[in-house]
Amino acid sequence: MQPLLPNGVTYNANTHKDRLGKLQEHLCMLSVLFRKLRLVFDKCNENCTGLDPIPPEVRLMSAPLFYRI
Repeated sequence: MQPLLPNGVTYNANTHKDRLGKLQEHLCMLSVLFRKLRLVFDKCNENCTGLDPIPPEVRLMSAPLFYRI
């Protein structure tokens, strides 16, 4: 007999192991993607260091109509 959890679901060790493995795989992939995002962010900052900052209002007014909010 399998143990019954407080929410009324039976506990299955194989299902738990499968779900834990999938969760760990997704967390590992998420970590890799955040590292890649950090590299892109750092590269963008490196390439934009000499540029003058543009206020958001000016950027919105110079954007094409289909980009405006």
